[in-house]
Amino acid sequence: TYTYSLQAPSSAGNYQFNGEYIFENGLVNNIQGDTNIEVKIGKTIFVDNQLTSDCTNGDYSIQFRTCSGNDGDAYNKLQDALNVAAPGWNILLREGFHDGNGVPGSSISKTVQSGLPGSPITINTYNGESAVITGYGGPKGRCIQVFHDYIVIRNIECTNVSSFGKGIECLSCNNFLVENVKIH
Repeated sequence: TYTYSLQAPSSAGNYQFNGEYIFENGLVNNIQGDTNIEVKIGKTIFVDNQLTSDCTNGDYSIQFRTCSGNDGDAYNKLQDALNVAAPGWNILLREGFHDGNGVPGSSISKTVQSGLPGSPITINTYNGESAVITGYGGPKGRCIQVFHDYIVIRNIECTNVSSFGKGIECLSCNNFLVENVKIH
């Protein structure tokens, strides 16, 4: 929980503050309890299979693909990024082959929470790079399972999907968007 002051937002993702509020889980709650204000955070986190450990102190370097910069947080596995993503966040996959959740024989990444209307959780590639998620090629071969609402998946490739598989599977999800995704 962080204490901030809030004024009217000046633009999406860029806020000026005054007066005491508590920020928690994508919502700003007035300490006096008289209102809730939805805030679209728009934080970007990265998934980079070249990392030997996660960069969770804002020290990811886009240029060097290491924990030696100040470009934000990055994770070695997509599942780790999905575990921390909140409404409005963007998960950007760096170029390379990504092994779902990193559990041998079960490379399926799974959403863990919903986005919100106007603030989906988005999975995309970084700057047009070629990101390939290697799925679990079993009889239900897929690479991502979506169990939540307001999820967007764009510009990725999903491989090792069986002929009976779904590639990306939506289970009990609404307001789910898939764009420019190759599945094979």
